[in-house]
Amino acid sequence: MNVDYFPHYIADGKKMYIIEDLYGNDGYATWYKLLEILAKTDNHWIDLDDESNRMYVSAKCKIDQKKLFKIVESIVKLGEFNPELWKECKVIWSDKFIDSIQDAYKRRNNYCITLEGLCKHLQGLGRQKPTKESKGDKSKVNQTKEKQIPEWEEFKDYALDKAYERNLDLDLNRVHLKYDSWVENGWRNGNGKKIDVWKSTLLNTLTYLQNKKKKTDPIAAAMHNINSGANKELNDYDI
Repeated sequence: MNVDYFPHYIADGKKMYIIEDLYGNDGYATWYKLLEILAKTDNHWIDLDDESNRMYVSAKCKIDQKKLFKIVESIVKLGEFNPELWKECKVIWSDKFIDSIQDAYKRRNNYCITLEGLCKHLQGLGRQKPTKESKGDKSKVNQTKEKQIPEWEEFKDYALDKAYERNLDLDLNRVHLKYDSWVENGWRNGNGKKIDVWKSTLLNTLTYLQNKKKKTDPIAAAMHNINSGANKELNDYDI
């Protein structure tokens, strides 16, 4: 998924002044064009570890690759691009950009990949190392989290991440209704059973929370075929 537009929020301010002062018009133009590429790229992240991507972005910004990396690294230092993803994977990701396009996804009733989802994707590719955490601490943290009723945002983000991993066309309205029903039922499922491990329960439910495919009306379909056939016969006699 991508977007056709994004708010032009970088036109002024201290950070843009610094980039312009360091690199002149190339700095401003490169920053803006990187945001354009983020908007048009599926899932809104740029992989500059890939040679073809480096060549494309460099050509798009009308600068050589060495200067491109210097400008990106300066933007990273200013906190506009994620520093960990850039350092480890040479991936450009902007939380501010993702926040700015959420309304577009809401209007589509669709979802946008999260930082957590991207990190899991990169870890699955062997591009990023999982966060180090002792087994004992991890177990205690997971047990504590599972026993609590999550906030809607945490519930939604987890659902979106897993839907992305499984290529599911998730309906956020149905996800929200499911969350509300569990909360109103004292964190119990539709059968009245207490939900102890909500993430596992949600995983087993995701398949049923997808957007419903519209069913074709058989009568309308038949009429369409009849009309199409009639029009074809008329066209055969056209002079």
